[in-house]
Amino acid sequence: HKIKTLIIADSNPGFRKNVNDLLSSYKNIMVVGEAEDGYEVVTQVFDLNPDLILMDFSLKGISGLALTKMIKLELPRVNIILCSIDDCIQYKITADKAGASGCIVKKNIAKDLIRTINEIFTDDSFHSISN
Repeated sequence: HKIKTLIIADSNPGFRKNVNDLLSSYKNIMVVGEAEDGYEVVTQVFDLNPDLILMDFSLKGISGLALTKMIKLELPRVNIILCSIDDCIQYKITADKAGASGCIVKKNIAKDLIRTINEIFTDDSFHSISN
């Protein structure tokens, strides 16, 4: 299985650490970058060309939604999962229109992130090395 590369974009360092810790037990997912605002995302996405970006809806600088539209125009193969502290139902239509591959509520990240990644990359399966 090809390793999938990921950028975590969120202004909260604790949230980024939690996601890093969550993904550390998956050998075929590698976090290659972290961004705390929209400008860092722009720089990193073109430098690192990740397979996936996990991005907060309400990033500082440039919103996650605006970035999703921009990135999907320039780099359509990059998958984007938006995350929010609020229930995603209100954002889902907007996220879909912007080109996002998924939307996750932050408090459910532990159970929903890997499931969503598996839905996006149906050709690979992501299992924790501890399983």
